[in-house]
Amino acid sequence: MASNGDTVTIAGSGTFTIHPDSVTGTGTFIHKDSAGNVKASGTWTATQLVSFVSYGSAGPSFPPGLEGGKAVIRVHANVGVNALLTVFCVLGSPPSGVDEGIRLNVQDIINFNMQAGGATVFIRTA
Repeated sequence: MASNGDTVTIAGSGTFTIHPDSVTGTGTFIHKDSAGNVKASGTWTATQLVSFVSYGSAGPSFPPGLEGGKAVIRVHANVGVNALLTVFCVLGSPPSGVDEGIRLNVQDIINFNMQAGGATVFIRTA
């Protein structure tokens, strides 16, 4: 959610590696104003892994490979804008004050910097 009440819903999936940094991913987005009217919608593509911080394994009560963390990914939307997508998964041992969900900063346009829910997960494969 942005400070003006606008919301963005993001769906998608992808992969990333941290040695060397690389990312793939695609998905969809819907941007709505505070009244719920659609302002924009379309697709996004991941273009760069900016950073990843692991919060560690989800633990023995979860399937193997699930991990928490914070990923910052540069994305490009088909409506002609670039943004920073930050994904938070609070499995493992996240810092205090971190919530599950995403943030999306569309440079010089709108900053969805308040997490309003959502489910995310990272799966370590190797």
